[in-house]
Amino acid sequence: LLLILALANLPVISSFTIPDQENWKCDSSVNFVDGISYNQISLTDGCMPDASGTMVCDANPVYVPLVAPFHTTDSATHYCQSLCSSAEEMANIGLTSSTSCSPCTGFFFQRHTNGHEICGFYTADMNDQYLEFSNHGHDDGSRVCVKSKFQIAFTVPSAMTEEESHLVSQHIVANELAWPDCSLNEEFTVLTTTTTDDSTTSQTLKFRVDTASVPLASSDMLDAVHDFFGLIGVGGGHHLRLLQDTSLPDTESDVGIVDSCLEGYDCEAFNLSPKNEVSSYCEGVECDKWECCSFDPDFECEIDEDCPQDYKCDKSPPPSSLRRKLFGNLASLEIATGRCTQE
Repeated sequence: LLLILALANLPVISSFTIPDQENWKCDSSVNFVDGISYNQISLTDGCMPDASGTMVCDANPVYVPLVAPFHTTDSATHYCQSLCSSAEEMANIGLTSSTSCSPCTGFFFQRHTNGHEICGFYTADMNDQYLEFSNHGHDDGSRVCVKSKFQIAFTVPSAMTEEESHLVSQHIVANELAWPDCSLNEEFTVLTTTTTDDSTTSQTLKFRVDTASVPLASSDMLDAVHDFFGLIGVGGGHHLRLLQDTSLPDTESDVGIVDSCLEGYDCEAFNLSPKNEVSSYCEGVECDKWECCSFDPDFECEIDEDCPQDYKCDKSPPPSSLRRKLFGNLASLEIATGRCTQE
């Protein structure tokens, strides 16, 4: 386990506005991420005996009265969200960035059973890796929070290179949409090539920004993206010429806040169990159940799309001898559901 303890003094915020919760995805069923480093601060004093000799571990929470008149787990979380969003506050605890945006990608908040409270801040890229989220048995209200992501995906010319895809994403974010340049998740600028059965090749460019770094509501972000794509091809410039053969993103699936398994995805609705390890973010604006839930060979399917990738829905009837035993002399049997089998 990698652990980095911040030795700096606690941050001090002079004024406070509760962060927009749309910019965060929090899950109180977990309260730690195993295997990645973090910088930790205490939100309450260390354990000390009071006048009667009783150990007190929750004294002087740093977010009271700044955030709330008394300490609650939600108030503590709001305080840590504010710290995570601030490059200056993160620098105060030893997390620096080469940009004006905070390097913090998420954090855990824990209220220990003795009342002591801490937050640990992560800088690891959580865009596209499987992470082991765990619950260490702390008090209710402990949780893990990660920053919400706004994703844009669209078809680009098949000749576009990886280098050009980064230039284009930077151009769209900073110049066309006028969003802060450092809001762009450069580590998640993905160029995917697809070849169809008739050998036609197409490419898709997908990138993400931190919603907390963009001074717009998500609905306004969506409007801004569509306004821009409606103007592609108008005007000059190398980057716009690279985009002349693009297609407008699909509002339903290609543009919007990225979904997450962290918000209590209901695997039980499909009679499935949650995965032990999941990515913080799903592929698109709505999670596929197989991104969040463990595969069960007894899962009943109706069509191939019900199954995981590289599986098909096999509705083969049972052997004829078994069919006669179960259904008598029925000449045929229509199978409504099947099982997912690997292709």
